Amino acid sequence: MIPLSSGLVLSNARFLDVESGAWRTADLEIRDGRFVRIVEPGRTADHNVDAGEPLERIDVSGKHIIPGLIDCHVHVYAMTANLGELETTAPSYATMHAARLMGDMLDRGFTTVRDTGGGDHGLAASQAEGLLRGPRLFYGWKSLTQTGGHGDTRRPGQQLSHASPCCAGLGVIADGPDAVRRAARDQLRTGAHHLKIM
Repeated sequence: MIPLSSGLVLSNARFLDVESGAWRTADLEIRDGRFVRIVEPGRTADHNVDAGEPLERIDVSGKHIIPGLIDCHVHVYAMTANLGELETTAPSYATMHAARLMGDMLDRGFTTVRDTGGGDHGLAASQAEGLLRGPRLFYGWKSLTQTGGHGDTRRPGQQLSHASPCCAGLGVIADGPDAVRRAARDQLRTGAHHLKIM
């Protein structure tokens, strides 16, 4: 993989011009992970005017360049299909799995994701500060649920507290209007971008 900070030109790239709605072919220059210039076919091939160092070139003739994808329903802590297992998982272990999952999402072309239960401020801030490789994360942290509801993952006979700040399930139990208001305020206090009620 070529580090995008070094500069890169995708030659003969086919892309959708979102203003005209037409497919175009041109050379696309990327610096610091962002498209900075479009050079039409037949124009000068000197993409170094502003920078001075040679740029890596990849001929992508016949390929389509698409914008970053957005996934509106992910669970970055979903290291297993049995989300109830998170209740007994060490937060550090779950976080390492979340970091791997987020890196995998980025590798598949997703540059923004919305976590609908589980993602938290720590992961979002780590990604924003460049400590964690992954897509930009919008999170709702814990889903609001009622006793015995979809987000109450306790097994029969289990009396586990959901007060842990991390990984004690992906839901917070709130019964009745006052408890729901309190839980909603607490989720928003943590920086949650949205609430999930189930």
